[in-house]
Amino acid sequence: MGVLLISRAANIKPARVLTNEEQGLQSVGKMRDLLDKQKLQISNQVRGLLLEFGIIINKSIKSFKARIPDILEDAENQLPMPMRHSISKMWTLYSRLEDDFKVMNNELINLTGQDNVCKKFMKLEGVGPITSMRLKIQLGSGEHFNSGRQVSACIGLTPKQHSSGGKIQLGSVGKSSCDKPLRSCLFLGARAVVSKLKNRPARTEKEKWLKALIERRGSNCASMALANKNARTAYALLKNNTDYAPVLITN
Repeated sequence: MGVLLISRAANIKPARVLTNEEQGLQSVGKMRDLLDKQKLQISNQVRGLLLEFGIIINKSIKSFKARIPDILEDAENQLPMPMRHSISKMWTLYSRLEDDFKVMNNELINLTGQDNVCKKFMKLEGVGPITSMRLKIQLGSGEHFNSGRQVSACIGLTPKQHSSGGKIQLGSVGKSSCDKPLRSCLFLGARAVVSKLKNRPARTEKEKWLKALIERRGSNCASMALANKNARTAYALLKNNTDYAPVLITN
């Protein structure tokens, strides 16, 4: 019997094997995301179908949840009875999915609240339970990466490089090859921090740096920079086995 030899290109890094705990945490997160996606699909479908009857619902989920019961009870909106019955069933399904989503979301929050690594990450500005869970799964023990920049590049938080004639030019931040769910969580969390920081004075050196960046480059650039810094800091916390402690501004 012949021996099967598997060759691997030297420049291709093998994927990290998750532990059973990490795999379980990732699975719960994916099922939570699936419920959230199904809710969004139903709301978009119902909103689009009602628009064909001249019934407009704003894009927000809050508007959708407030308007559907009123639409179903309105006998003068000229909805055909089969359509009304179908919308009612979709509304029941949406409500059940929302209840299941809340249960799974709370379960995930409880799991991250009991995990030492996730609690370490949640001390970072703009990093909550879901983001900390995704960071833990991506980083593991940190041994799979050689630097914080590798972590940022893997997540998709660094500019694309274009080389020509020995010159390196940095372009926009790449979005094609990255951990899109984690990238989105880090950016949205950072944007929330930036939004709140606009209306109050800086209390730490990091916030002082961030406010200066907001004034110089704008909110979006500052949010991406904070997301990048949070990813690198998370890696440093793992490698050095330390806790995050922001440096307060001293007068």
